Amino acid sequence: MHSKEHWKHDITIFSRLLRKRVERVDPSKHHYLDMSNNNLSGRIPTGSQLQTLEPSIYVGNTDLCGAPLSKNCSMHEDPTLMPKNIYKAHDEPNKVWFYLDLTCGFATGFWGFIMVLVFKKEWRHKLFMFAEDTVDNIYVVVMIRVNKMKREEVAYRKSGII
Repeated sequence: MHSKEHWKHDITIFSRLLRKRVERVDPSKHHYLDMSNNNLSGRIPTGSQLQTLEPSIYVGNTDLCGAPLSKNCSMHEDPTLMPKNIYKAHDEPNKVWFYLDLTCGFATGFWGFIMVLVFKKEWRHKLFMFAEDTVDNIYVVVMIRVNKMKREEVAYRKSGII
């Protein structure tokens, strides 16, 4: 079930989309335009012909402001602009549970792995042999590359490039 804030957010997004559509409306091609009682919010777009229409077409949209309405936008906070931390207080319990679950999951996995190694001697030996073989292989690869670089350096010195 959606919370009240979620529904407000959905209405705000719908209002933004409707406002963008209204910005593209050419009133000179329409005989009648009525946007009353649509829960529109924010500033009426400037630079369009929407300011030249009668204020009566906006009746019932209490959160609208700007010309041709008498409501001034300078003191009106635009509800279509979402503050960055509007859900901060609401999301705090979810963050706590998220990190608590993450910590418990990590601890369970880590200690589960360690306990398997403690109780399964064969697995423990295989893991350590694998680690030792991997370290040995890495050492061999690094030493081969180092010796190759040394030989190339000696060859360059003999050829007079360095």
